[in-house]
Amino acid sequence: MAHILGLSIGLSAQPALAVTDIYTGTLKTEDSGTDVWLERCDAIRSTYRLLEAAPVPADGAPLATFLRRWGTHRGPIQLTVVGEYHENDGESQLRVTTIDNVKPGKSCHLADMLDALEPTPSPVPRR
Repeated sequence: MAHILGLSIGLSAQPALAVTDIYTGTLKTEDSGTDVWLERCDAIRSTYRLLEAAPVPADGAPLATFLRRWGTHRGPIQLTVVGEYHENDGESQLRVTTIDNVKPGKSCHLADMLDALEPTPSPVPRR
């Protein structure tokens, strides 16, 4: 029992491995445009702060390049991020290595799609 307990304590002290994965979602920004998040296309709308990969890939900084082009866009932007997941002080973060499949004006969230289907009320005619 002590040997198993020692093994589990030893394993818990190891740093978490960073795993690169694909995340599709909708971009969220603050008014300043300096902090950006990806709201993932899942049932709970998981949110990840987007940061540049470290070290920056040889072909440039994908997040900075994306923000130069799309940072002032108003409205939803659906995109796919390839990045490494990290957690820092309870905040979920993605170290971005690639941004692809950018769709301005689109959202992958069911609630947004249902809102778009909602008919606008027509004015009541006066008598």
